[in-house]
Amino acid sequence: MKVILLEEIPNVGNLGAVATVKNGYARNYLIPKGLALRATEANQKEFELKKAEYELNQANIVARSKARQEQINGQVYTIAAKAGVDGKLFGSVTALDIVEAAKNAGIEIKRSEILLPNGPFKTIGEFDVAIDLHHDIRAHIKLNITPES
Repeated sequence: MKVILLEEIPNVGNLGAVATVKNGYARNYLIPKGLALRATEANQKEFELKKAEYELNQANIVARSKARQEQINGQVYTIAAKAGVDGKLFGSVTALDIVEAAKNAGIEIKRSEILLPNGPFKTIGEFDVAIDLHHDIRAHIKLNITPES
């Protein structure tokens, strides 16, 4: 299905691009979330009329993401977890635990923004965690996992 993108979508295209995507992706994700319109004559004309509004919206999204990046970047969170003598945790530290630690520090992070490519943490130590705020905007935090006393 051909769609007109109303926002920049990674691996699909930039604002205003006419992209061909799978029907299900367009019907179930892009169109209901307001990220795209079907590429029809009427929608093309509507997009041209509202193009400045869409560009302003995209600029606002990027500005908010950069402000959040400055707020989050370099933060250090400490999470105490039960651990054995060898440093292995009884359980694991997940994205939800990181969200709670950030919330206790007064910073709002969504679970879906936390990137844990190797899965949850299962040992004590200090780790770097990336927070994906927007397509090209990432913040980095330090996570200290300490044994509970």
